[in-house]
Amino acid sequence: MNIKKMITLALVLSSLAINMTAMAEELPLIATQESALETKNSDDIKVKYNDVEIAFDVEPQIVDGRTLVPMRKIFETLGANVSWIEAEQGIVAIKGSKIMTMKIGANMMIVSDVATSEENKITLDVPPIIVDNRTLVPVRAISEGLGVKVDWIAETKTVLLSE
Repeated sequence: MNIKKMITLALVLSSLAINMTAMAEELPLIATQESALETKNSDDIKVKYNDVEIAFDVEPQIVDGRTLVPMRKIFETLGANVSWIEAEQGIVAIKGSKIMTMKIGANMMIVSDVATSEENKITLDVPPIIVDNRTLVPVRAISEGLGVKVDWIAETKTVLLSE
């Protein structure tokens, strides 16, 4: 290989490394068992809506002291329509006149009420994450954003949701 080809190859590889580093900073937060996040797979956490236990295909997780649950199941249980926007890594949920938006890895949730033209920006303690190819959202934040009452029973590790 001549020197010109080697220099060109080195420049291309350097450029790729720089671009990959920049892209990695923008990638969604994906939690795994080996993650640096304080993530606990909590098989014993229960979530109940109006006294009926919700069955999830991915167990609720405690991340940095907050309970996260699978997005689609919780939103649909609470009566909201939910959409996943792949290109944005975004979540849009609609219930009545309320529209809620979130993004993977972002600590901001926006809840808009089209009936009153109000918009609330809520800072999340823990952002939505992806675990086992499922999007998990903080159950208290999204429930309260949709007007659902939330209680935590520490002794039984149970989240109680009610309207």
